[in-house]
Amino acid sequence: MTRFKLQRLLDLKQLREQELARQLADAQREVAGARARHSELDTLRDGAAAALAGSADGGTRSVGELMSMTYSLQQLSEHVELQDERVTVAEASATERTDALQNAVQERRVLDRLREKHEEQVKLRNRTRTATRWILLR
Repeated sequence: MTRFKLQRLLDLKQLREQELARQLADAQREVAGARARHSELDTLRDGAAAALAGSADGGTRSVGELMSMTYSLQQLSEHVELQDERVTVAEASATERTDALQNAVQERRVLDRLREKHEEQVKLRNRTRTATRWILLR
């Protein structure tokens, strides 16, 4: 059987596809982690806001304690906003890697189809040779 001349390229495309799939899995784990951290910070901020609201409604907290709680709430809000940006960046990275993987799969499939056509042509050529030999031998 004749060797498919683009086999080395096909092998490299398959390796690239596997690497991109691994990178996509890593990016998806990063997105999940960033979302989980965002959720944790959001929950902390909501709890701090509720505590501050409860203290301000006639609690026994001093003005200094209320100011400290307000400052902490502002810091938590800033952390939530930063984490929101991290989630956005992680999602963009995952989307980029998804697109790259889809392109790699498409490129590999084209080469797979070329290889299949090559194999069909080789089989047809071999059948034709066999038939020709059989006819000549009769």
